[in-house]
Amino acid sequence: MFFHSMSSLNLEGYVDTNWAGFPNSQKSTTKWCMLIGSSLLSWKCKKQPRISKSSMEAEYRSMSAGYSEIVWILRLMAELHISVDGSTTLHAVSTTAIQKATNPVHHKNTKHIEVDCHYIGELFVGQVINLQHIMSHDQLANLFTKAITRNRHQFSLSKLMLLDK
Repeated sequence: MFFHSMSSLNLEGYVDTNWAGFPNSQKSTTKWCMLIGSSLLSWKCKKQPRISKSSMEAEYRSMSAGYSEIVWILRLMAELHISVDGSTTLHAVSTTAIQKATNPVHHKNTKHIEVDCHYIGELFVGQVINLQHIMSHDQLANLFTKAITRNRHQFSLSKLMLLDK
């Protein structure tokens, strides 16, 4: 991991989903990456264990996985006596999932993801993590699963402080 001496110690995450992307099972893919300062710290691209009935549900499950990773990193850093600058921001593309997290009204059609709802809501209300919308073309997690243009690929690599040689 390359960490520039002038970088801040702020933690930032990017989370996205490929809804029903597996043709045989209709399961979705969770993908996220976490940066500290401008350096890539961790990333994941994994098939979700359950089928999601909507893209919002799949995105919400991905956000929950991203939140879990952020909490784990924050606890690890606290154990190492490293303080993070400011609050952590999680960037997500899905405006419906963001609305669900910021306004946790439960409906019968979202009851099956209630555990994720409570977990995300607790962290959001406690101001542990800020949730922020990001345009799809700026989503760094797209690098892990989507076919992107060479320019987008170069952009993502430079943002993640990775070299393309």
